[in-house]
Amino acid sequence: MQSLFDIFHSGGFVMYPLALCSLISWSIALERFWTLKNTMAGTEELTEKVQASLIRGDTAEALEACHKSRVPLARALEDLIQASLKKAVAQDVLAQRANRKRLELQAEYKKYIWALGTIASATPFLGLFGTVVGILRAFHNISVTGDSGFSVVASEISEALIATATGIIVAVIAVALYNFFQVQVGKLVLETRLSLDEFLENWNAARAGK
Repeated sequence: MQSLFDIFHSGGFVMYPLALCSLISWSIALERFWTLKNTMAGTEELTEKVQASLIRGDTAEALEACHKSRVPLARALEDLIQASLKKAVAQDVLAQRANRKRLELQAEYKKYIWALGTIASATPFLGLFGTVVGILRAFHNISVTGDSGFSVVASEISEALIATATGIIVAVIAVALYNFFQVQVGKLVLETRLSLDEFLENWNAARAGK
């Protein structure tokens, strides 16, 4: 029975870029999983602290909570709170600023995820390229030896099938990871939007009460 190394070697040179794509996929997955998990937990905690402080009218406490937090939302809320302390700031201006911050955070949450989609799209074609190369070698052997027996083309056909299967496996995993992180980013973007909307509501309420 062949070992994994033997199977990998039998797949031809295309197995190396496929292995690199797989390594990149899992590296991105681990980094994004850890980052988004911590960001989600930290965002929920920060939102509760900041909104509670703003309801009490304690902007200093809200700024301190933002300063202590390491989640991306903290920098956005800190900027908005400092902007809201300026008496001349208009409601629509602050709302536009909050929307820009939301878009910036959304882009940060999606960082590296595009690469998973690219790998999912590209690896089946890499596998297909390996298939074509294997078949071409098989026909070359037939033309050189003049024999069309299975023994002449067995290794090349095996190379073609291994490359195809590997490309599909890497692509399926990348698609699954891409879809998973798209859902996680969607949840985080929603949490961020709700937090920014709550800030604007509390700010408007405090301003109306003056």
